[in-house]
Amino acid sequence: MAHKHITVSVATLGLLAGPAMSQETQLTIDNAVAIALEAQPGTIAEAEEGQFDGRVVAEIEVVNEIGEEIEFTIDLASGEVLSVVTDDDPTDDPASNVLEDVTFLVPGHPGGGWDTQSRAIGKAFTATGIIDDLSFDNRDGNNGGVGLTFMIENAGSLPKTIMLNTTQIVARSLNGTYSDSYAELVPVAAPLGDYAAFIVHPESEIQSMTDLVVAYQGDPSAFAIGGGSAPKGMDHMISALVMKAAGVNPAINYVQFDAPEPAFAALLSGDVMSLTTEYTQALAMAEQGIVRIIGVTAPDDFALQSGIANMNEQGVAMEFVTWTGFFAPPGTQAEMVAAYQDAFSALYETGAWAGIMDESGGTAIELDSASFVALLESQHADIEGVLQALGSR
Repeated sequence: MAHKHITVSVATLGLLAGPAMSQETQLTIDNAVAIALEAQPGTIAEAEEGQFDGRVVAEIEVVNEIGEEIEFTIDLASGEVLSVVTDDDPTDDPASNVLEDVTFLVPGHPGGGWDTQSRAIGKAFTATGIIDDLSFDNRDGNNGGVGLTFMIENAGSLPKTIMLNTTQIVARSLNGTYSDSYAELVPVAAPLGDYAAFIVHPESEIQSMTDLVVAYQGDPSAFAIGGGSAPKGMDHMISALVMKAAGVNPAINYVQFDAPEPAFAALLSGDVMSLTTEYTQALAMAEQGIVRIIGVTAPDDFALQSGIANMNEQGVAMEFVTWTGFFAPPGTQAEMVAAYQDAFSALYETGAWAGIMDESGGTAIELDSASFVALLESQHADIEGVLQALGSR
């Protein structure tokens, strides 16, 4: 499918910040239609309410006089046009579906992060015709544990259901948060990911990961690293994994921050030597001069911006990606996994997928089942080892 992507506005990325909270709806669908038609005269082919990045939006499709389909996403709280996507060759759409009907099980509440991701990917599947009929089943509770248990206990009655989850499912299966383990599920695909970045204050004397390790060795009791996750959460574990790979005690002092302001204040005062966050967020802040990036957990074949080095380049043999992936219930046959993979492969070739990448700011890792299994095995061993070092196993 040929698409043109026009970014009208980009959500601000902030350290440790999650999706924006939904605002009270002020406009109607008719108001949104009027906004879309003012921007692009034509015929309305579709107009419905949906969710985008935690906001309540209108999704309006206009067909212009030459047959192009222009899809508007409009914030119903402010009237802001969030995105415009043009399909300039509708005849190039898939002639038939790869899958007829699928259910995305969401292990979180409607409007939450997992729900927003699931619905964005689901919309891309149905808009491109790759999946004909896609439904969503929210199973919230226990940080995703309710959804995991539901998939395992009802495997026989979920023949066409896959569940979105993230790297946290591995840690929570290992640290006792869940009564069941992700290892009982069947990995299908991991389309998205991001790497971890270590950031410091722009005026910090720490210029590299070597400097950070030296600071730690000089006075371990006064050394601390901060992050957005709870202790023994992903930011903490990634920091510990990096220190372990650098050959020092991974049991570092870790400080959790729930908002950017106190985190930056701690950097400025020297209460923490560094913060750990996602590379895409760190890059946005570095480009504004708010922080400096001293290391990223990306592999050697990932192109970082000029002047930014990965861990391997600094003598720390460590790579880590936080992924977003999909799992099928236990016992799912290989033929069904292959069908899911065909659907994802088809999606990656569409403009709709490019649009998701533009909006999310993440990295398209596009792992098939076998590659996803290999990554899970590696991360399982890494996370289990660092949890033991931190006294959680």
